[in-house]
Amino acid sequence: MNEIKDTKLLDTYIKRNHIHSFFSDFELCYPHMTLAEFPKNTFICCDSDYRGYFYFFVEGNYKVYGNLRNGKRILYRFCNSFSVLGETEFLLDETYHAEIHTVETTNRCVAVLLDYRDIMPVLLKDAKFLHFICRVLAEKLSYFGNMQMINTLSSAREKVAIYLVNSVDHSGIFCENHGIVAEQLDISYRHFHRILQQFAHNGWIARMKNGYRIIRPDMLRQIKSE
Repeated sequence: MNEIKDTKLLDTYIKRNHIHSFFSDFELCYPHMTLAEFPKNTFICCDSDYRGYFYFFVEGNYKVYGNLRNGKRILYRFCNSFSVLGETEFLLDETYHAEIHTVETTNRCVAVLLDYRDIMPVLLKDAKFLHFICRVLAEKLSYFGNMQMINTLSSAREKVAIYLVNSVDHSGIFCENHGIVAEQLDISYRHFHRILQQFAHNGWIARMKNGYRIIRPDMLRQIKSE
């Protein structure tokens, strides 16, 4: 994490993303806010230096993984800006996320960080801020509920199509570990590859050195909606 010491830029991001509107007393919170840059492939929330912060991502993309007991990881979600991290740790315990999740940036990310450790008692009584957190949690719950329904009711082709559309990076490249993705989608590794080959044969995706480029997301979305 590299701190960006530029007050004007910090103020610009706060205003552009309406971050000030999330608090009843923004003037109290502002001195505890900093602007930070995270290089590509930075692991966030798995190091003590990153705990105790509320993250408002204003630039870049990152992936959220679930950590399994056998050491493997499952991709939960691919997130773009504007997005938020740290609400669960704020409400429960700051070590919660580090133990069961991994967050990795896929490109350069910029975030407004709120160090809430000294003002936590005030924030816990701030109805406006708590309402914002509830909205964030509701949106994430809705997303994971939809993903659970998709995994339960959709065909293998639909699952893979949905996953490809939602998991590409900013360049339109899908570069996740195929074995982990197949396990998450509850299909065999060989079946996953057959579906990728079929999509490539149709001209919807193209094999690249580092993964697959999504060429026709519209066609994948049609499968998604069938």
